[in-house]
Amino acid sequence: MSCVLDSHITEVLPSYTSFGTRHTAYQQSAAPPPYTRNADHNVKSQKLVNVFSITLDSPSIHLRGVQAPMQEADTFQRSPARLSGRVRYDGSIPFRRLQGISIRVRGVERTYTSKNHVYGHRMILDGRSWLWVPSQDDKEGADREFGFSVSIPDNCPATCMTEDGSIRYFVDATLVLKNGGYKAVERREFIIYRAPTKLEMELLSPVWDSRQHNIGIRYTGPRLLFLDPYTSRCPPLHFTLHFTNAHRIRTLTTSLIEETIQKGFKPTLNPFTRPSPVEWTQSRVVGETELPVPEEGFGTRGALEVEGVEQEVHGALVGVRHWVLVRMVLEAGEVVEETVPVWVVPGF
Repeated sequence: MSCVLDSHITEVLPSYTSFGTRHTAYQQSAAPPPYTRNADHNVKSQKLVNVFSITLDSPSIHLRGVQAPMQEADTFQRSPARLSGRVRYDGSIPFRRLQGISIRVRGVERTYTSKNHVYGHRMILDGRSWLWVPSQDDKEGADREFGFSVSIPDNCPATCMTEDGSIRYFVDATLVLKNGGYKAVERREFIIYRAPTKLEMELLSPVWDSRQHNIGIRYTGPRLLFLDPYTSRCPPLHFTLHFTNAHRIRTLTTSLIEETIQKGFKPTLNPFTRPSPVEWTQSRVVGETELPVPEEGFGTRGALEVEGVEQEVHGALVGVRHWVLVRMVLEAGEVVEETVPVWVVPGF
């Protein structure tokens, strides 16, 4: 369905602008920036276009590398990932009033919390270009369909939605008039998944050794959990734990923890004082199980059911990470905890 607005864009679109990336530092804002222009104005909609729509060939982009590489803005041209689709327009506006159809691709990373009024905003990706400009050879009033294909930078972090933050990507098709206004905007959201590279998979050894309070701990099991993006579930995590001085352990519990990290700036009332950077985290238990304490020299096997999780994210303002928490209660009531980092990645 077309979104018809009676408003004006804040900047004139150039005849051609290359798609690229723009990395900025954390920016202070009084409120999370809206996704639409002039969203705070009460504008009365008026139907001027019968058919104006945008369709994506695929709603998702698959990139390699859980930790997105840092690249310069011009290196996106060599990225193999491309976003393609089609824009349909019925030609209901006369050519004398129409400047053309523009395409804009952008990614926005935001953090926000009403508890301490901290906000962060970063444009990950922002590029636009003309898709179609009327010419003398075009037939007035004809129904048209235009295809487009743009490259997506390889350093875009994965899409995620947390309680206090988000990383989202959009593509907009805009019907631009010659007087600088626009009469129809169609938006589609697409998702970016990041799968591990071969090197990253080799670095995640299935064996993790540690020592806490004179108790040796060895975790043997997968460190990569493959997520089904449609159900947000992973196959059960099967692992084995071995201990030295296991006779000191009274109870043994394992959990899968998901932690989200958000960063932003807290504004100040003094205009001469720079806003202070703030970082806050939130953790939740995704799966938990209690295991029998093994005898000395033997191991104990466990399994964790994993569902409702986010993929691993390494953004500038938003991050998501996971680990297996091994919690031991010793004979004197002392609690000892050990964390084993794991990655939750899309299974494709």
